[in-house]
Amino acid sequence: MGSGSSIEIDHVTKAFGDSIALREIDLPIARARTTVLIGPSGCGKSTLLRLIVGLIQPTRGVVRFEGEEVSPVSVGALRQRMGYVIQE
Repeated sequence: MGSGSSIEIDHVTKAFGDSIALREIDLPIARARTTVLIGPSGCGKSTLLRLIVGLIQPTRGVVRFEGEEVSPVSVGALRQRMGYVIQE
């Protein structure tokens, strides 16, 4: 992934039991750019956002914010550097 990326989704898969919500997602999200996720209900938009802010962990792959892996250990400090709004 590029060094200009603020958020990096690297080979991320998320499963809930036997149901695969996201499969092998690679997505660099550039710093200081507006990025929009568009798709029908149930396509994984909210799941991807929850992974980015560390509310859930990927089944496989890595999510990074400003080069640091989003993990249960790092998520508290990382959230202080990112902005997000919870739906509902």
